[in-house]
Amino acid sequence: MTSFMEVDGARLAYEVSGGGQGQPVLLLHAGIADRRMWDGQVAAWSAQCQVVRLDFRGFGETQSGPGRAAHHADAVAVLDAAGVSEAVVVGASMGGAVAVDLVLTYPDRASGLVLSGSALNGAEFTDAATFDGWREAGAAAEAGEFRRAAEIEAAMWVPNAGDDVQRLVVEMLLPTYQRDEPDEEPVPDAAERLAEIGAPTLVIVGERDRPDILRFADRLAAEIPSALLTLPGVGHLPNLEAPEAFNAAVAEFFAEVDER
Repeated sequence: MTSFMEVDGARLAYEVSGGGQGQPVLLLHAGIADRRMWDGQVAAWSAQCQVVRLDFRGFGETQSGPGRAAHHADAVAVLDAAGVSEAVVVGASMGGAVAVDLVLTYPDRASGLVLSGSALNGAEFTDAATFDGWREAGAAAEAGEFRRAAEIEAAMWVPNAGDDVQRLVVEMLLPTYQRDEPDEEPVPDAAERLAEIGAPTLVIVGERDRPDILRFADRLAAEIPSALLTLPGVGHLPNLEAPEAFNAAVAEFFAEVDER
């Protein structure tokens, strides 16, 4: 069931599901998605542990306010509302960057870290084809062609995914294109601070992801004490494109965290 809470003028939408003896889990969605991208993971994991997820400001059912967005701080506010002191933080794409920001800012709130197709604040995108896709999508949005903009991004980020995943990404992106982006607070320069992360970490990337994301995964795995799992034949959203392999790998990681 969806709950709402007010944080610095924003109305955050979030859900708390399940229970069990495992470490609670916090799910942070991609920038081409909203919290619905995690439906399959909630179904798979909620019998073993409490699962918390939210829509960031500017996404899904969350209503942005006049304040500036700090996604990692909003995520911790949701943990507080759920009564969760510490969680395994699972982030995809932009949500991975938020997860890194969270563990650097609030290290006592993360018992583990899973970074899937993760971005990284402080590390620059350089791939020309990615910039071309963003420009094309931006031009469509400026012309009021919001569905076309969402379709361009979906084709760029999940080109090898099935039609059902492509449709879901388009539907999740549409509201984001139809509203103004919230102003964002400055975020930690995480790329230069990765060695500070002490939480056990699993880095997951699809072998068909964008070149910059593959590069970020290598850097994350090299500079954080962590394991790197590359999923063959998979693109930017492994949890949607290869859910069985993703869920199994992450469940194994959860068990390792629980044993600590």
